[in-house]
Amino acid sequence: MYRQLSGVALLGVGIWMITDPNVSKLINTVVSSQSHLFQAAAILLIALGAFVLLVSVLGFFGACLEHRTLLSIVSRPINILYIV
Repeated sequence: MYRQLSGVALLGVGIWMITDPNVSKLINTVVSSQSHLFQAAAILLIALGAFVLLVSVLGFFGACLEHRTLLSIVSRPINILYIV
């Protein structure tokens, strides 16, 4: 449940950073030379949020349905994160 909420939160913050003109205007005034880093950070948040949400939803349905394939798909990214 918390992973799904964190995935939605990351997606929301990333989308908010890109679409809200006040935020991008504030970033441009504070750090005018590195606004491309702000865009890259927002896109990274969106991608990370989508990935976390996808993995957590697959894990949820895999656990509910006791589906081995879904659980093995979920366990791979989690194991990679533990190794890194």
